[in-house]
Amino acid sequence: MNTLSRNWVNFEDFAGAARQVRRRPGWVARRFLPGKARRVSEAWSLADCTATHFYECPEVLARRDLLATGAPGLGVAAYLAGEYLPRGGLRGVSIGCGAGAKERQWAATGRFAALRCYDLSSTQIDVARGTQVHPALSFAVADALGLEFDAGSLDVIIFEDSLHHLAPMRMILGRCAQWLERGGYLFVNEYTGPRQFQYSTRQIEAANALLALLPERLRVGYARKTIKRSVNRPSRLRMRLLDPSEAVQSDLIVPTIHELFDLVEERKLGGTLVNLVLDDIAHNFRDEPEWLQLLFSVEDAMIGAGEIESDYTLIVAKSR
Repeated sequence: MNTLSRNWVNFEDFAGAARQVRRRPGWVARRFLPGKARRVSEAWSLADCTATHFYECPEVLARRDLLATGAPGLGVAAYLAGEYLPRGGLRGVSIGCGAGAKERQWAATGRFAALRCYDLSSTQIDVARGTQVHPALSFAVADALGLEFDAGSLDVIIFEDSLHHLAPMRMILGRCAQWLERGGYLFVNEYTGPRQFQYSTRQIEAANALLALLPERLRVGYARKTIKRSVNRPSRLRMRLLDPSEAVQSDLIVPTIHELFDLVEERKLGGTLVNLVLDDIAHNFRDEPEWLQLLFSVEDAMIGAGEIESDYTLIVAKSR
């Protein structure tokens, strides 16, 4: 197998690097400086309020919540707390909390005496602390690999869109199993698709077919103001330079949880085509429900037919 077939580098890398050099001359040099943790923290310290990606599109998030909970308008935290956490006074930890928006939803359920939240980015933690509104919440800068808790000292561990940034997966989840008391809950709401976004050929083909159906006015990219004409599989080199933690062992999340915990619930949340098609153009889909519904329907049909797999999963598991 040659280098190109392993997708270590592709043409888009060179085009993307040229664009970054024009916009930020020091960008390439910083990408090659040593320090994986520094590059990860830098990648997650940027703040942009423009909804250019699928995970910033309200309709996409509402659909994901509906697939997760089965009820329109019901958030994941409220659903899981109502279904699995009948009492209050719980000891919880959220790992990879970012700016804390989801953790505030968890605290609002009233189930936690203490919900300690950790993230590698000091910028995100500063934002979280500035908007902290619940006495049960606390935020701290920490590397997930450096966290330590007494065995059996936690009732709940939460990962929402963060576990796919961590590795080695078996060690991380093995430590979670030790930290939880027997019967304690692991809640995972995550990207569980291909490692380092090395999407299948069928997935790329389907995403490009959907993209081609969209009118040009919906395909104007936010970053470059040009028409988005194709969906490409990112090279492994690009993934390592932009954020070496991105989807680093995402393909191991589901099987490792099955191995180390007792599975209670598992729901597939899609995102397989929608995420690729909407990348950098999601801002164009405000007040475009018909086009969004087309994307949703095709994705659902292909997942249902076994043509593609869901890239996002909600998992509820118990420690043994």
